[in-house]
Amino acid sequence: MSDLQKSTELPTPTRPDKISIWPISDNEFGIDVVYLGATGYKRADIVLRQLRAVGATANLTQEPDQAWSVRFGPIDRTAMLQVLNRANGNEHPDTLKARAGKAEVLAAQGKLNDAETELRKILPLMELSLGKDHPQTLAATAALAKCAWERGMTAEATSLMTRAYQGALKKLGPMHPDTVSYEALLKDW
Repeated sequence: MSDLQKSTELPTPTRPDKISIWPISDNEFGIDVVYLGATGYKRADIVLRQLRAVGATANLTQEPDQAWSVRFGPIDRTAMLQVLNRANGNEHPDTLKARAGKAEVLAAQGKLNDAETELRKILPLMELSLGKDHPQTLAATAALAKCAWERGMTAEATSLMTRAYQGALKKLGPMHPDTVSYEALLKDW
């Protein structure tokens, strides 16, 4: 899959109309890219050949609605992010959500520096594309707060978690599990 890194975006003719991603294991994913319309088969066939050229296992099928789907995988989380970046762009909400998930996995693995770096990169992008009070933005803010707390930056951690809590209270309400979780963390800190 290293050839996926050679370009940051798929050429327009092969940009999918729909992408579905599902977990196969903790760090492996399957992906369907779907192409609609009169050019669907041609675009799907181009992508199928590109994937096979780099050694990826991929299959082409026609869906009941006449769309063409290229299914490939398993691929690891990093390769999955590369696919999203190429298909949607680095600032697309789905790409940002996947990057936030990667950062949370890094934090869970104890790689706090890497997790913090990734979260600091994506948080401003999430605020711009989704809004400051979007649940995904709030979750990324809370994740960054947890990283800061674990690294001993208590004032910054408290400020970030307060921001996540206040946003969740406003957007999700006082009984939402995220709001309750952010409030509990603040009380513990």
